[in-house]
Amino acid sequence: MNEQDCAPLIKAANALDEELIPSLMERGMPVDARNKTGWTPLMCVANKGHLELVRYFVDRGADINARNVNGWTSLMWAALKGYSQIVRYLAEHGGDLDVRGDDGNPPIHLAASSGHTEIVRFLVERGAAVDAQNKHGQVPLMVAARTGRLDVVNCLLELGAHVNATGTEGSPPLLLAAIGGHLAIVRTLIAHGANVNATNKTGRTPLMAAAKAGHLDIVQCLVEQGADLDVRNDYGKTARRLAAEDRHEHVIVFLQQRGASV
Repeated sequence: MNEQDCAPLIKAANALDEELIPSLMERGMPVDARNKTGWTPLMCVANKGHLELVRYFVDRGADINARNVNGWTSLMWAALKGYSQIVRYLAEHGGDLDVRGDDGNPPIHLAASSGHTEIVRFLVERGAAVDAQNKHGQVPLMVAARTGRLDVVNCLLELGAHVNATGTEGSPPLLLAAIGGHLAIVRTLIAHGANVNATNKTGRTPLMAAAKAGHLDIVQCLVEQGADLDVRNDYGKTARRLAAEDRHEHVIVFLQQRGASV
C-alpha cells in the first residue's frame, strides 16, 4: 500500500481510536504503515502513552525498532514523554536501548533531560550505560545537571555515574549546573566529590560560569567550598572580570570582599 492508502490507520492511531484501529487492520492495513514523516501506528500510540494499543500493535508484529525520518523509535518517544510502562514493555520485547536519532541522543539522555527518574533507573538496570555519550560528547549526568533535574542527578550518582565526567564535550556536570543556576544540584555534586576547580576546554571553571551568569548564591557556595578566586581562563579572564563584563554588581562586590583579583 502507498502512503495515501495507509493514512487512515495512522490517523486512527494518532486519535487513539480503539474501535477504528481493529476495523482497519481487519481490512488489511499493514501494521507498519507509514506516513510521509515515517511515523508508524506504534510510534503514534507510544507517543500518546496508550499502553494497551502499544500491546495491540506489538502483538500483531509491529516493528518495535522502526524509525521515523528523524531516526526516532517508539521507545525513544516514550522515554522522552515519561511513559515508564511503555518503555518497560518495549524494552522487554526487543526495543533497542542504545538507539540514537539524528540528534544523537539515546533514550537515557531523553529521559534524563525530561526529568523521568524512573525511566533512567530502569534503562540503566536493563543495561544502558550510565555514562553513555551522545553525539555532542555529553553523558546523562551532564544533561540532567544542565536542565536542573535534581532527582535524576541523585539517581545517576546512586547508579555510579562519574561525578567529574566531561565526555568529549568538555564541560563537567558542576560547571553546567552552575551556568544554569541550579544551586541544589551544585551542592549535591560537590557532596559527591565534584571538583570545584574543574575546567572545560577553554579553562572555564564553575565559579567563572556562575559569576558570568550572575548567580550569586552559587558563587558563594563555590567559594565556600574552596573555589580558586584568581584562576584565569584561556583568555586570561578571572571570575571577577567575567562578572564585571556582564555588570553583575552583586557578584563583583562579593568577590571583591573575598579578595579576588581582576
